[in-house]
Amino acid sequence: MNKFSKLLPWAFVAFTIVYVVGLFVDVMEVDAAQYASISREMADDGSWLQVMHRHQNYLDKPPCCFGFRH
Repeated sequence: MNKFSKLLPWAFVAFTIVYVVGLFVDVMEVDAAQYASISREMADDGSWLQVMHRHQNYLDKPPCCFGFRH
């Protein structure tokens, strides 16, 4: 057996543990509400390229989510 074939099962176990632990991390509700407010403001104003929050430039751009559901 080479080194890679010995390491592969341990790497799989490590990645699985990280994935399972990540399943239970809650999404911060403040961000979701803020992104919804920004989206509503963009739709109301019709400005699809200028991101505004409370009628001021919002420089921390929200993530681009295309509606994928888990």
